[in-house]
Amino acid sequence: YVAPPVLDPASFSALSFSTTQINLTFATNVSGNNVVIVWNSTGVFTTPSGTPPSPGSPFAGGSLLSNGTTSPQNHTGLTSGTLYFYKAYSYDGSAYSNGLTANATTYCDPITLPYSQSFDGAIFAPACWSLLNAGTGNNWTRTTTGTHSGAGAMRYSWNSTNPANAWAFT
Repeated sequence: YVAPPVLDPASFSALSFSTTQINLTFATNVSGNNVVIVWNSTGVFTTPSGTPPSPGSPFAGGSLLSNGTTSPQNHTGLTSGTLYFYKAYSYDGSAYSNGLTANATTYCDPITLPYSQSFDGAIFAPACWSLLNAGTGNNWTRTTTGTHSGAGAMRYSWNSTNPANAWAFT
C-alpha cells in the first residue's frame, strides 16, 4: 500500500500589518491537516521531515512559526522595512505536502521632519524608497559625480523627447 500524497493547504497568503507585524492567512486542505508555517529571510527552504519542533526552533530551512489549523497567524517582533519569506506545508502526522510560498515586507517607520536622506550607500534605491517609471526614457539613478554633499546623490535623467513620468517615493 502506498499512501496518497499530502495535499497542500487550500490557500496561503502573507500581508503586512504594521512596521513589526505580518499576518499569515491560510485554509487547510480538504483533509483538515495541520498547516506548518516556516519563515526566513532568504526564500530558500528545505524539505521538512520528522515531527515539527516548537515555534521559534529551526525547521525546513527556516524557523517554525506555527503548527495548527487556526488562521490567521500573526508574525510579530519584526524589523521595519524588511522582506520576510514564508512556506506553509500541510502535515498529516507523518508526511508533509510540497508547500505553498508567500512573502511580505513590513511597513517602514514613519518619517520625522525635518527629513534628510543619504545616497552614499551602494544600494539604490535606499530601504523604504520606491522608484516608479510610468513610461520610458527618464529615470532616477544614483550618481557619484557632481554631488552637493557626501559621496552619492540621486539624479533624474531628463530629456525633451520623453515625458517626465518617473517618480521616487519614500
